[in-house]
Amino acid sequence: MTDYNHNLENKIAELKNEFDQKVKDLSDRGKQKLEEIQDNNPDPSAVEAGVNMTFDVVWETTSLKFDIPKFTSKLETIKFDIPEVRSEIEEISFSVPAIRMVRTCLFKKPVFRDLKMYSECVYGNKPETYSKVISFKTDIPKIYSKKIEVKFDKPSITMETVEVKMNLPQFHFKNIEGQIRDQEDKANRIASEMQSEIAVAEHEFNRNLSIIIPDELSSMFDEIREDVLKERESAVGIFETTVQEIKNSIHILKNNNAVEKYTELERQLSQIIANHEITIHHFDTALREITLAEEKAVQDFKGSIT
Repeated sequence: MTDYNHNLENKIAELKNEFDQKVKDLSDRGKQKLEEIQDNNPDPSAVEAGVNMTFDVVWETTSLKFDIPKFTSKLETIKFDIPEVRSEIEEISFSVPAIRMVRTCLFKKPVFRDLKMYSECVYGNKPETYSKVISFKTDIPKIYSKKIEVKFDKPSITMETVEVKMNLPQFHFKNIEGQIRDQEDKANRIASEMQSEIAVAEHEFNRNLSIIIPDELSSMFDEIREDVLKERESAVGIFETTVQEIKNSIHILKNNNAVEKYTELERQLSQIIANHEITIHHFDTALREITLAEEKAVQDFKGSIT
C-alpha cells in the first residue's frame, strides 16, 4: 500500500515552504519600507529643533495552527469458506417402476372332446408391474470446502496539529511631534498592508490544504476499496462458477429421474448460496466501514480549518 503519510507530509511541507517564503518576502519588503521611513526623517526645523523621531521594530513570532489527518493501519481479516468442485464420473443406479407384457392364461373356456368336456386356457398378453434398474454414467460434482482469509489495511485516522510560525512587525514610536506624525501614519499603513497581505497568504494556504488533503484521503481510500473489491469479485466468481456447475449436474440428473442424487445436490446448492450471501455481506460491511472512516476523516479535517 502507498505510504500516504509520507506523501501527505511532503505536500504539506511544500505548502508550508511556499507560505513561509511569502511571509518572509512580505516581511522583508515591509522592513525595507520602514527603514526608508527612518532614513527619510525630516531634518529638525527651528521649531522642532532637538526633536528626533525614533521607533523600535520588534519582529514578534506568531503562528498558524491546523490539524491534518495522520494515517495508521489496522489489519482486518475476512474469513469465509469457498467451495471447491471436483467432478468425478459416477455410475448412477436406481430402480423405477416399469410395465411389461406377460403371456398368461386370461380365462378358460370349455372344450368337448370325445363326448367329454374339458377346460382350456385362452392365452394373451397381460401388463405386469416390476422394478426396472436404470444405470448411467455422468460427471457428478464433489463439493469440498476451503477456508479463505482476505486481509486488508483498514485505516484509522487521527488528527495531528501542525504549526506554521511567522514573524510580524511590532513597532513603537518615541518623540512624535508635528511633522513627524506623518511618518507614524506611513509606518502604520505599511504594517496594516503587511498584515492584510499575510492574511491573504494564510487564506490561500488554508484553501490549498482544503483541496490537497481531501484529495489524498480520496486516493488512499480508493486504493483500499479497490483491493477489497478485487477480492470480492474473485469470491463472487468462484461461487457463481460452482453454482452453475451444480445446476448443470442437477439438470442432467433430473432428466434421468435420479431423484435421490439430484435432491442431495439441491440441498448442497442451497447451502452454497447461503454461504455466498454471508460472504458478500462481510465484504460489503467492510466497504461501508471504509467509506464511513473516509467521511469522518474529511469532516474532522474541515472542522479543524474552519
